Amino acid sequence: TSWTTPSLTVNGWVRFPGEDFVLTVAGDVLVSGQHARLELGAEQWTNRAVFTGWCNPANGPTLTVGGNLALASQGSLVIHAGETNGTPGDWGALLDVTGTVSLAANSWITPVSHPTNGGSLLIRCASLLVPANSGFSASGRGYAAGYGPGRGLGAAQGGGHGGQGQTES
Repeated sequence: TSWTTPSLTVNGWVRFPGEDFVLTVAGDVLVSGQHARLELGAEQWTNRAVFTGWCNPANGPTLTVGGNLALASQGSLVIHAGETNGTPGDWGALLDVTGTVSLAANSWITPVSHPTNGGSLLIRCASLLVPANSGFSASGRGYAAGYGPGRGLGAAQGGGHGGQGQTES
């Protein structure tokens, strides 16, 4: 599924949940307004503490912007990645901006990796402007419990940050 538009302004919450969804904007994208949010990917919400399923096994979404991407104060962009096969040059989702990606204060880009495969967002842009009190937040948006390198070996075990997780004592 795909959608092409000359420009895009989001003032509320807009979500494109489809597998392999491609959003192409010839000009600029503006996410503006209190708590405005543009979200792409993920057919189903996932509780990362207890993996409940993932309905996006194919490639994740692509957002291509021919101009600039701007997140106004309190705006957010959330992109859920799909699975990858782990080969170099492969990614779970793509944000490709010809111009500048600019964030205003209290605005955030949230890349959400695939919960079992680890496929992640690739971002390409000509320039990036990130002021204080804004940025990228992937906290709690990586592997689901029990998945990934460094996972614990049981339900009550901690992650190992790349090594085997600690057992419960």
